[in-house]
Amino acid sequence: MRIAHMTDFHVLPGEYATQGMRRTLRHVHIQLDRPDIIFNTGDSIMDSLEADKSSTESQWETFNNILSAECELPIIHAIGNHDVWGWGRQDPDL
Repeated sequence: MRIAHMTDFHVLPGEYATQGMRRTLRHVHIQLDRPDIIFNTGDSIMDSLEADKSSTESQWETFNNILSAECELPIIHAIGNHDVWGWGRQDPDL
């Protein structure tokens, strides 16, 4: 079994910010001995610790859209500290 270990994408909305994740996933998929699975060990988005709800949702939407478009392999996700919404916020509902 071949595993691709990927971490710390830190994706933000916007074309420039998404290029690295797109290139990385494309690179994994063109390997002659392609991995069977990807392990993503977190920090998928740039930061949701103190971000507002709209910003956090936008970051996750960007991450998920890239995965849908660029990833054909099964992927297992672990959460990173930047992926947890509202940890540093006084009122996480905003």
